[in-house]
Amino acid sequence: MAHICFFARSLLAHGLGGNERQAKYLIDSLVQLGHRVTVLTTRHPEGVEREEAQGVEIHYLAQTPIARFSQAYWEASAQAFERVHGRDPVDVVMDISMAGYGWATTCRPRSPLPFVSFLSGGWKDGLRNRWTEADGLKDMAHFLLRALPEWWWGYRCWFRDVLRAADRILVDHTSLTPILMKEFGVSEAKFRPALPPADVERFRPDPILRAHVRKQYGFGEQQPVILMAAVLSKQKGLQVGLEAVCRLIETFPDLGVLVVGGGRYEANLKGLAERLGIVGRVRFCGAVEPDAMPGYYNASDLFINPTLRVEGMPLVITEAMACGTPIITSAIGGIPDVVVHGKTGRLVPPGDVARLSEEIAHLLAHPEERRALAEGALRYIQDHLNEKHFLQVVDETIQEVLDPKR
Repeated sequence: MAHICFFARSLLAHGLGGNERQAKYLIDSLVQLGHRVTVLTTRHPEGVEREEAQGVEIHYLAQTPIARFSQAYWEASAQAFERVHGRDPVDVVMDISMAGYGWATTCRPRSPLPFVSFLSGGWKDGLRNRWTEADGLKDMAHFLLRALPEWWWGYRCWFRDVLRAADRILVDHTSLTPILMKEFGVSEAKFRPALPPADVERFRPDPILRAHVRKQYGFGEQQPVILMAAVLSKQKGLQVGLEAVCRLIETFPDLGVLVVGGGRYEANLKGLAERLGIVGRVRFCGAVEPDAMPGYYNASDLFINPTLRVEGMPLVITEAMACGTPIITSAIGGIPDVVVHGKTGRLVPPGDVARLSEEIAHLLAHPEERRALAEGALRYIQDHLNEKHFLQVVDETIQEVLDPKR
């Protein structure tokens, strides 16, 4: 089997966001297929330089900013690749979210190894998300004076160079392919859809976990409970969810809310809950390890994802579906690829508090519709987002780049 060098800006050691978890899915899949994987990533928060376990060797590059792209990372990752390749020849290079830019522009011209890139969004999506995150005049000025030039002269060029260098491009939602083809003139033949699977062994309906988490947070068995889970930032839209909850108090006076995640916007959300008069019914749970998340999905009658962020397929969506928790989510980015309105979940326009509130109220009042959505979502997971299919896509892609004549 192949020796694969994998570039990633961040791993679970850096945080618990979607990018980190998608990186883990990809790396685990490569190992499961029998490949050896060497990972080159940014500095470890606790100064660890190297880890090795179960066919994966991770190098945390000192002197690089933690979990951030930078010139230091581009240079250090390219140099680290040369050392790895000189000691143990690499067969295939992979990256996630453009992390292989340093290698693609520095090393590939000298050693044209097969290159596979995984993407979940375009550079314009990222720029829009930065604007959504702006909160106040200071943030807006920062966006115009620093972020906008940085994305135009930096990220746009990184996307261009990585896409042109890649032999295959894995995307986690189909709508991304025509956007990147048009923007950068990339051939359609390079693209392969690859939605990360739901781990149905870990994420599944579990009444015992439901009872445990409800008891932990003081919710009764029959009490209606909704869940929001995300990195707590403005662009994730949890403030929209809290405002929607506020409109439901008269109709559902015992409604409870679980908010899972950590981030710099947490204080803003807590302040909003207090101003809305709902602080007593909202439980801010903090960041939760992935292994504990099934309990939170199971404890909830609804999972709502009021995101304003343009991205691929958030893992929280497929995890909630696998646990049998009905979903209401913003119709944005790659989400409509999986969430079909009225069949596998409910879709609302991003930022529409009134529509979100109406959908929550409707589903809380109609348990039979919640059950139908949960059953439809579970069928979709079993038929389309299973591990076997994802492994097949990854395996075929690796074999294609190793043997282009195949």
